[in-house]
Amino acid sequence: MQSGDLDPKKIAIRLFFLFAILLPSLQARADVSSHLSPDLETYYNALPNVILIIDPATGKIAFANEFADTFYGYGSGALATMRIQDINQLTAEQVAEERRLAKEERRNYFIFRHKLADGNVRTVEVRANPLKFGDQVLLHSIIRDITGERQQNDKLWHYQSRLEEAVELKRQELAASFETQTRWLFGFLIVVAGAFGLVVVYAILLTDSRRSLRHANDELRLADLVFRHANEGILVTDADGVVIKANSAVSKISGVDAETILGKKHFDFASLRKAPETFREMQQQLAETGEWSGELWNSRPDGQRYAQNASIAAIKDSSGSIQNYIVVFSDITELKAHQNELEKIAHYDPLTELPNRVLLRERLSDAIERVKRDNCWGAVFFFDLDGFKEINDRYGHELGDQLLTTVSKRFLSQFRSTDTVARLGGDEFIAVVSDYETPEDYKSLAERVLTETSKPIDLGDKSVAISTSVGIAAFSATSDTNPDQLLRQSDSAMYQSKLEGKNRYTLFNPKTEIEITTFNNKINELSEAIDNDQLVFHFQPKVDVISSQVHSAEALVRWNHPEEGLKYPGSFLDATENIGVSLKLDTWALEETFKTAASWRSLGLEVPISVNVDPRNLTSNWLYDTLKRLLAEHETIAPSLLDIEVLENATAVGNASVAVAIKRCQELGVSFSIDDFGTGYSTLTHLRHLPADHVKIDQTFVRAAIDSLDDLAIVDAVLGLAGALNREVIAEGVETKDHQNLLISLGTSILQGYSIARPLPLQKFLDWTAHFTPDPNWGKLQHLSKRHAKLLYLQVELRNWTKILTGEKQIQNDLPYMLGADQLSSNYWPWLNREGAKLFGDSEHFTILSTQCEHLMNQCRWHADASADEHKPCSPEASKEMAELASACLRTIDNLLLDNKLDRSGTIPFVLGERRA
Repeated sequence: MQSGDLDPKKIAIRLFFLFAILLPSLQARADVSSHLSPDLETYYNALPNVILIIDPATGKIAFANEFADTFYGYGSGALATMRIQDINQLTAEQVAEERRLAKEERRNYFIFRHKLADGNVRTVEVRANPLKFGDQVLLHSIIRDITGERQQNDKLWHYQSRLEEAVELKRQELAASFETQTRWLFGFLIVVAGAFGLVVVYAILLTDSRRSLRHANDELRLADLVFRHANEGILVTDADGVVIKANSAVSKISGVDAETILGKKHFDFASLRKAPETFREMQQQLAETGEWSGELWNSRPDGQRYAQNASIAAIKDSSGSIQNYIVVFSDITELKAHQNELEKIAHYDPLTELPNRVLLRERLSDAIERVKRDNCWGAVFFFDLDGFKEINDRYGHELGDQLLTTVSKRFLSQFRSTDTVARLGGDEFIAVVSDYETPEDYKSLAERVLTETSKPIDLGDKSVAISTSVGIAAFSATSDTNPDQLLRQSDSAMYQSKLEGKNRYTLFNPKTEIEITTFNNKINELSEAIDNDQLVFHFQPKVDVISSQVHSAEALVRWNHPEEGLKYPGSFLDATENIGVSLKLDTWALEETFKTAASWRSLGLEVPISVNVDPRNLTSNWLYDTLKRLLAEHETIAPSLLDIEVLENATAVGNASVAVAIKRCQELGVSFSIDDFGTGYSTLTHLRHLPADHVKIDQTFVRAAIDSLDDLAIVDAVLGLAGALNREVIAEGVETKDHQNLLISLGTSILQGYSIARPLPLQKFLDWTAHFTPDPNWGKLQHLSKRHAKLLYLQVELRNWTKILTGEKQIQNDLPYMLGADQLSSNYWPWLNREGAKLFGDSEHFTILSTQCEHLMNQCRWHADASADEHKPCSPEASKEMAELASACLRTIDNLLLDNKLDRSGTIPFVLGERRA
C-alpha cells in the first residue's frame, strides 16, 4: 500500500464501501390480500424462505410454511401452537427500540434474535407487512437468517467503536498530548450508507505512525476484500455521476463488463432513460435529502429484462458540497416473480384464469366511479350454468373443469377488453360492463351470451349442451349503490330466471328481490327447524291385497311449527331447491328412518320404510356413504327394511350415472322405487336401464282412472311395462273402494292411499297396524286378462257417463244421452254379445248386465230422437232416469267381478311382477 492511500478522502470512501455493502439487499413486499387458499399455501410451502403469518394482537402464529418448520426445528405444525414471543429473544422494550430505529433509519425490515428448537439463537432479518385475511388484519412476515453476515459485520463495527472511543477523549488530554509529544495525526470521515438514510460520524484516531499504518492497512484490505466479493453491485461516481469505481457484482448482475462502465454517467443508463418520471423523482429526492431508493427495470446486453432494487446516497464534504454518489443495487427479478405469482393467486381463478371475487370487487368499484364520472350506464351480469352439477356428476370433475374453461372463453368472446368477466366459484360467473347509453343495450348483449353458451360443447369423445340463467343489475350515474348491493341484485335476478324456466335473462326488479328475500327466509327457517328437531314423520301404510298384510310404510315429513302448528310439505319443501338445505333434510330423513326402524324392531314390528331422497343427491357419493354409515351404526337393522324413493323425471337426467348410483346402493341391500311413474319418460327402454325394485304409478293417473278412459289406459300401460320387466308395482292415490276394485282387477297387488289409511303420526300408525283388518273383497277380486279387461273399460265409461248426466262433469255436447248411446252401440254392445258372452256367459250377473245395457241404449236413443224433434235438450227427468239405469249397470259389474262362481279359467292368478295378455 502506498503512503498516498492514507489520504483522508480516500480512506473515507473505502470505509463507506465497507459499511454500505454489509446492509442486506431490499426484498419486495409480499402482498397477500385474500384468504389463505390451498393454492397460496402450496406456493408458500415451495418458497425457500421462512414465512410466518402472525396475529399482532396476541403474537399467535397463525401459519408457518414448511421451510419455517425446518429452520426452527420444532416439527411440523408445532409453530402454529406457539406465539412469536416464544421465539423472539428480545424484550418488549428492545423490540420497541428496534422498531423506532428502523423507522428513524427508514428501513423496511427489523433485526431480531430468534431461538431455535435446539437452543441456538440466530440473528434474523424480518420483513413484515400488515395484510387482511378475511375480516382479520395479520402480519405477513418473511424471515431471513443473517447470523453469518452479522458476525462479519461485528468485526467491522468493532473498528468503528474504537473510533468513537477516540472521539471521547477529553479535549484537555488531547491538547496536553500535542504539547508534550510529537505524533503523526490524521483524520478521516466515516460515512455509513443504509438503504434509506445516512449516518455520518467524524472521528480522530491518535496513534503512532507505525501502529496507525499497520492497522489502517489491515482495515483497508478487509474493506477492499468485502467490496470485491459483495453480492450487491456497488458503484462510486463523482459529483457529476461519472462512474469511478465498480465491483465485480456489477458485471454479474447487469451482464456488462464493470471496466466498460468506468467513465460513463450512471444516470444515463438505459433503465433511467426509459423512465423519465422516475429519473426526475430521483434527482429531486437526491437534491432534497441526499438519498434515493426504489425499483428499476433494466436490460442486459442479450436483451433479457431484470428487476433491480437500488439505493443511492450522496457524500458531501464539510461545506455541504457533493463529492461522490454511492450506488448499491441487487437483482430482485426472482423475488418480483414470486410477488407476481402471489398477486396472481390472490386475484385470479386458477382454473379459468379469470379475475376472482377479490379482484372483481376492485373492478366493480372502479366501474361505479367511471359511470358517475362519465354520466353513463353500467351493469352487472350474474351467470349460472343450468344443470352443471348433473353433467359434472355424470362425466366427472375433469370434464366438468373442461366445460367451465370452455364456457369462460365463450363469455369472454362476447364482452369487450375493457369489461371484466370473473368467476365467483363453481358454475357462477360475473361480468361488469360500463359506458352504455341505456339499460336496453344490455338486453342484446344478454341474448348474444345465451346464444353462444347454448351451443354444444365437445368434451373429448362426448358432446354436451348446457344453458345459462342470467340476472342483470343496471346502474347509472345517479344510482346510490355499491358492489355488494349490485352483486346481490344481479343474483336475485338470476334466481328469477331459474324460476321462470332457465336459459333466459331477467333484469333486476325490487319486487323480485322481496320474493327472493322471502324465499331465503324460508330456507333459513327450514334449516333451523331441522336443527331444532321440529320435523317429524307421518307414516302411510301400503298393503298387499294377496297376502292381506302390511307391505311397507312411506315416511312423509311434517313440520311441527312452534307458531303455525303442523305444516305439510307443500308449504315448505320448495326451500329444498337450495341444495344445501336439500342435503341437510335428506340426511335428517335417513337418520330418522333408521332410528324409527330400530324402535319398531324393539316392539317386534319389522315393516319396511320407504323415504324420499332428492335426486340431485343421488349421483354423488353422499347417499352411498350415508347409507353405509347408518347400516354400520344400526347393525340390527336389515338393509331390506329401507326403500329409497326417487322421482321418475329425475332419473331421465344422466340416466347412466343414476343407474350406477342405484346399483351401488342396492349392493348394500337397500331397495329403490321409482316414484310418480308415468309422468316422465315411461318407456320400456328407460325402465329397462333403471335397476329399480318397485314402480309407483303416479297418483294423478290412479285417481282419475275410475272415470277417465285415457287415465285408465295409462295405468294399464304402466302395469304392462312393469310386468314385462318383472318390476313390482305400487299404486298410490287409492282413495275409494272403486279405486281398489279397479286396480286389483287390473293386476295391482300393492295399494296405498286414503281408502287404506291416511298418513298417521307414529303412535296412531302403530295402533293402526295392531288392529289392521283386510277387506274381505280383496280375496274375491281377480286379476283379469286383456280380454276380460274390456269389462273394466265399460265400467269406467259408464261411471264417466253417469257423472255427466248428474252434472258432476261438464261437456260441450248438449245431448249426453246420445253420446252414451253411441259409445254403447259402437264400443261395447258387440263385445257384450260375442266375446263377453263367451267369457262370462255362465254368470247370472252377466246376463243381467246385458239386459240392462240394452235397455239403457234403447232409452238413450228414444230420448235423443224426442229431443231432436222438439229442438231442446233432454229434460232433467230423462237425465235422472238414464243416470239411474247407468248406476244399475255399474252395480251389476261390481257383483260380476266379485262373483265366486265366475269361471276362473279365463282370469289370471296373482303373480308378483307377472302380467299376461
